[in-house]
Formats: sequence, C-alpha cells, structure tokens
Amino acid sequence: MSYVVCEKCGGYYELEEGESPHDFDLCQCGGNLEYMDGIHQESEKEDKPKLLCSNCLEENFDGIYCSKCGGKLIAVKNGKAISNINFDESKELEKLSRNASKKDKKDVTVYKESADIFERINWLGVLAGVGFFIISVFLSAFILVFSSFSSSSYGYPDYSEFIFAFMALILLGLFLAIISGGLAAYISKSRDYVDGLINGFLVGLIFSVILGIFGGILSIFVGIVVYGALTAVGGAIGIFLRNKFVD
Repeated sequence: MSYVVCEKCGGYYELEEGESPHDFDLCQCGGNLEYMDGIHQESEKEDKPKLLCSNCLEENFDGIYCSKCGGKLIAVKNGKAISNINFDESKELEKLSRNASKKDKKDVTVYKESADIFERINWLGVLAGVGFFIISVFLSAFILVFSSFSSSSYGYPDYSEFIFAFMALILLGLFLAIISGGLAAYISKSRDYVDGLINGFLVGLIFSVILGIFGGILSIFVGIVVYGALTAVGGAIGIFLRNKFVD
C-alpha cells in the first residue's frame, strides 16, 4: 500500500488504484505531502496525531469533517491541538485531550458527558441574550401601545385595538425569546447542543425572574416554562447555525 503523509500534522491518505502522489498538492492543514510506502507508513502511524471532532469529540481516521455529526476535525498530538483553529477551540480541545491522552475513545466520550454544568455556561452570551430580550420586548411594547393610542380618538384607545396590540406583543415576545436564546448560544462560540440548550434556557430563566418582580410569583413559574423552553430551543438553533455556517 502507498500513502501520502503530511510533514506538518502527520495526517495520511491511502492512495487508491490509479491515483498518483502528484494528484495531491497540500494537506488540509497547509503542510506539504510526502510519498511513502506501506513499510514506512507503519512506523509513521505510531506518531500520527489523533483526529478528533471539535463538536462531539469522536475520533476519526481521515477526512476534514466528522463522519458522525459533521463537525470539523482537529489534529491533536501530545495533548495539543496542532491544526489551524481559533483560540477558544484550541484551548478546549487541548484540555480534553490531556485528560484523554491515556484513555481510549470511549473514555473521551464519558468525560465529555460528565462535564460540570457550570463549565458549559458562557455568562457573556447569557447576559447578551437577556439584554437583547429585555430591550426588544420593551421597545416592542412601547411601539405597539403608542400606535394604539395615537390611532384612537381623544387619546383613548379602542378596546379592539388594545386587545390586538396586546396579542401582537405576546406573539412577538415568543418570537423574541427564540432569537434571544439563539444569540446567547451563538456568542458562546460552543458547538455543543447541550451547551446551547443550557445557555439558552438561562436567558429565559433570568428574564422570568425579572418579569416576576412586576408580575408576582406566578409569572415566574409561567415564564420559566414558556420562555425557558423557547430560549432553550433558540439556543439549539444558534448552535446549529454556528456549526453550519462558521468554520
């Protein structure tokens, strides 16, 4: 068997029948490719870095994207990510790879599932989502109420117009809850759907507590159920968009 091996990251590709080493220019990491036969490849494979998915942490053996979830593959060697990725992804992956360096792939998955919930929270993203939610709801309420009063006679709104404005505000609030949760998850820069659900839910939780200051205890519980669910869904959507459109 013949292979082309990257001089930079150690990744390799087995040449199929009819393929030539000259058919390949550079590795996905930008390193130069070198032709090797099967004997040399066996010794090279011992030092070859692992290809771990930056999303689900599953180990892959070739390719650019994970065969399980489609996440971007990262080359990890000696506990460090050596591919060209952003700072946050590199630090997170290096931390996980250090804990998994003496374990097999199954242990890596267990470690990820048992991660502390507080490590998954990105407070900057959560606060950004809450701030957007509060400001957008306040502005929407002001515009709808102002429009209802300005279109009525003698400064008193028509009852039907007031009901319409109230219902429109409720529907708009539900839509804004999804956007706020998605914003929190997107800003967190995570690619894990669990992280998105947690950060998104926290936006609805905090907003419900603030709402309860004016509406009482009952509004807190209702808000957590309604807004918490919607912002959590928004968080999952935010992670989906990041995984799909951000390299």
